[in-house]
Amino acid sequence: MAGRLTQRDKYTIQGMIHNNKSVGEIAKTLKRAEKTIDKYVENELKMLLDTVKNVRVQKELQQATNNKETLIQNVVNRLVKDGADAVDANKWVVEALTNNCTDDPEVLYQNAISSKKAGDFMIKKTGDKGDRTISVMTEVASQRGDESRKRRSDTISRTARNSVYDLTTGDKIK
Repeated sequence: MAGRLTQRDKYTIQGMIHNNKSVGEIAKTLKRAEKTIDKYVENELKMLLDTVKNVRVQKELQQATNNKETLIQNVVNRLVKDGADAVDANKWVVEALTNNCTDDPEVLYQNAISSKKAGDFMIKKTGDKGDRTISVMTEVASQRGDESRKRRSDTISRTARNSVYDLTTGDKIK
């Protein structure tokens, strides 16, 4: 018999393969060429393999997404613990990920705080009546302030800028 395999032929082939029949036995039973049966079986196996690969890729993508979400949440929680506002912490982490894709929580944390000031890590609470505000300097706020002072130690303040002279030449230092 020549021509395309019917749906019934395809079901028969699947059943016979399930019963461990060879391509030759299937071809003889269906009165078809071995090449036709072999080609159909090969295509079915290829589609099955592609399906398995797609399922694996989807699982890996889901796992990667879950890992990224966990990473983000852990870094945000650390920033909040260090005194940052939760909304700001989320923004900082997203910005840090946009600028530098990393799976290392310490690198992500450092990137998130790199451009932040000490005030960003101060805990600020307003009294019940809204009349008083209390600010508490966290350890990170203190570190950021220290880093800022180190960077400024070699520069002249704005108020002193026009009053500082080089003693050897008498010229203003800018």
